[in-house]
Amino acid sequence: MAVSSDYDWVSDFGSAACVTIVVNGSALPVLEAFEADVSTPLEGDERSPYAGPYDVVVAVFPVPGGVVVYEANGYHGSLREVVSRLADGGRVASMYWNEDAAMPSLTCAEGRFLSTTELFDFGDDDRSPDRDDELPPGLDVLAEELAAVDFDTDESQGQMLAIGFAMMEQFCGVGVPRTIFDGPEPPSYPILG
Repeated sequence: MAVSSDYDWVSDFGSAACVTIVVNGSALPVLEAFEADVSTPLEGDERSPYAGPYDVVVAVFPVPGGVVVYEANGYHGSLREVVSRLADGGRVASMYWNEDAAMPSLTCAEGRFLSTTELFDFGDDDRSPDRDDELPPGLDVLAEELAAVDFDTDESQGQMLAIGFAMMEQFCGVGVPRTIFDGPEPPSYPILG
């Protein structure tokens, strides 16, 4: 079972990003689902959305059981249409957060789109009852941990991200190993859509 303490390091990702796990995924079909320009591999400073010529770039890291997709300053992995294309072959989960709203969201799919859950107000009794953002089954223990986060503290963003990453691993059965970001990075590609 995935635990949030395994992901205490996720605050290293920066203030805005999207990380997506695609079970049994491989680079080219995943890049195509993201509408990335695979004819334009980027390296060095080109792949930084902050320093390079493109606003959003995507990199695909192979991991046991699938791939992890990383978008610095991106959000495409949280879009219903992208997740639905990726989920055609199985389970997909993505974690998106941004600097402005600092509101992470978890998106899950299994053969089809299932849900997007905003983690910021997950345990809040004042949430609108017509929202369609319930978590998939099997994430109960982590959901209880999420409901206990004190959102008025500076640590809440990191706690929500750690819990969200553990939820992705629990849902997909594939984790995001910290070590993938320590080795040589695969090329990044600009997202056209």
